[in-house]
Amino acid sequence: MNSEIKKVEDLEVGKYYQKEEILFMKITGGAGEDKTGTAIYFLDNMVMITDNFTPFDMVESDAMYREITREKFEQKLQATQDRFIEMSNKVKK
Repeated sequence: MNSEIKKVEDLEVGKYYQKEEILFMKITGGAGEDKTGTAIYFLDNMVMITDNFTPFDMVESDAMYREITREKFEQKLQATQDRFIEMSNKVKK
């Protein structure tokens, strides 16, 4: 796995990446800089999921994209679902 990627053109279709702790994504299409993906954002107490995320090149001071496994991506999805169910149950009470 390439551990530090700054350029979108270097992100591979079908691979999973993480940028810091707030974003997991699967690159799903395009070529060169025209790639999109599925992203999960964790911001404060909000979770946003999009199928049309467009990654951008990192500048030197920014965090880099790091490749992760599909399992880690799926674990994060499951944790997100579990958290949603937990919060929904609290609201019902």
